[in-house]
Amino acid sequence: MEKRPLSQTMRQWLLDELDLWQDRGLVKEDQVGAILDIYETPTQSSARKQSIAIYALIGIAAMFVALAVFMLVGFTWEFLPDPIKCIFLLAVIIAFHGLGFYLRYAWQAKIFSEFAFFFGSLMYGAAIGLIAHIFHLGDHPPDGIWWWAMGVAPLALFLDTVLLHMLATALLATWVGMEMIGWGHREFLLLGLPRAAYTLPLLAGMGLLWAYQKRSVITVGLYVPLLAWWIVLLPFAWRGEENPILVIGSAGALLLMLSELHPEGSKFAIPYRLYGSLLCMGVLSVLSFHDMHRDLGRIRDFSIFLGQSFAATAVSGGVFAVAFVLQTRRAEAAYTRPLYAFAVRQWLPLSMVVLMLFLALYYAATHEFMDQRGDWFVTLVPTILANFGMVGLAFWLMMYGLREDRGFPASGGVVFFLLWSIFRYAEWFGARGEVLGAACMFFLCGAAIFAFAMFWHVRKKQRERSEHERATE
Repeated sequence: MEKRPLSQTMRQWLLDELDLWQDRGLVKEDQVGAILDIYETPTQSSARKQSIAIYALIGIAAMFVALAVFMLVGFTWEFLPDPIKCIFLLAVIIAFHGLGFYLRYAWQAKIFSEFAFFFGSLMYGAAIGLIAHIFHLGDHPPDGIWWWAMGVAPLALFLDTVLLHMLATALLATWVGMEMIGWGHREFLLLGLPRAAYTLPLLAGMGLLWAYQKRSVITVGLYVPLLAWWIVLLPFAWRGEENPILVIGSAGALLLMLSELHPEGSKFAIPYRLYGSLLCMGVLSVLSFHDMHRDLGRIRDFSIFLGQSFAATAVSGGVFAVAFVLQTRRAEAAYTRPLYAFAVRQWLPLSMVVLMLFLALYYAATHEFMDQRGDWFVTLVPTILANFGMVGLAFWLMMYGLREDRGFPASGGVVFFLLWSIFRYAEWFGARGEVLGAACMFFLCGAAIFAFAMFWHVRKKQRERSEHERATE
């Protein structure tokens, strides 16, 4: 059985706790050895950390060697006939991939095989571009990136290598950007659908499935932003790039919803929560200003605008409904209670989805009054709601950090709350220089953060006291 990773700090804590449990008769000496045998040894932990550094160095080395080969090929390219060029490129690709398999399975040299596979994958991409140049095949450049990714993705999935996953996600992200921004809105497929990189969710889904099976949080952190990138770019492919900010906010809410579907304390929820929070923070920060709502309220064609919002809401609602059904049907699920109990943990993502849909409907219903009754009549309500959203997201992150005793989300919530106060000072008091009002606002912000810190401190003391009482019983 594969050893579970354990840092040196956690190992020392475990050893101290095992000594305490052994003194109190909770575990026996042979049980202590069995527990320690589950986790990797200090030597294995050190080797794992060194392997990560070696992987990074191998990737950099492979890139420099590939650049050297590209320079050499470019220098002699014009003097070689086309058949020799193709044979040379195919030979290099086959040679390095063959070397990778030989090092991996014959010599059991996994680290050095990473170099061979990564270099071979880089040469595979170069071969695609050079062969396309030989035969004058360059009408649609994103196709070349897609075929490059198609060659790297199977190796990443079957060879158990994070390095190739990094290359595959970088290629897919580049392909999606080129396809949907540069070419997607110009060309249409069957049934009038735009070229919107529809194979991306399938490829990213296979990568996520691999990551969950291998319990690789790093790989999850690669494919989650890739999916978010694809969702954010969808409006550009569907000719709705006039203002995709509400779709971006809905994408952030969807990622937060997916993060809350994981069990409490799960590390796999971290990438979803991180990128979802960043997207929501960016969207709410922009929407908290009055001028942004004035521009949104003056959009004339709301057909695509509303269609995007309804589609994003339908996707989020579908994910929530499917997750609720699956959670309640599982006997071991943490949520076997009614719908409201399941929705309590999802209150912020659901609120974000509702807010994005409401703003789209509000703009569509009131944009005709922009010139008749002035900006403030139309923009006051969405501006207030966006500011409430910023404060709500900040305190949601703080409460999440309190719930799972994690400092990073709580610190992020505090920083976002401070960012909100700075924005409001710049918008409300920056031009007028009303020092008294700004001082009151900053005082209230400081008091709110201080109250939260004291609440966290008292709650932590109560938790430690209760855990001590349970241990002494």
